[in-house]
Amino acid sequence: MSNEIPLYQNMINDLIHKIEGGKLQQDAKLPSEADLGDFYNVSRITVRRALEPV
Repeated sequence: MSNEIPLYQNMINDLIHKIEGGKLQQDAKLPSEADLGDFYNVSRITVRRALEPV
């Protein structure tokens, strides 16, 4: 079994880090799915998986 972190989890971790570090404002809107996909170089499906409620 692989110990690699899934792309969507890396994206979640980075977004949380940016919010906690003040680079993204808490309670502000995130960029669009397309913009996030371009920024993280992932598909929209991966973006949606990262952003779906837990």
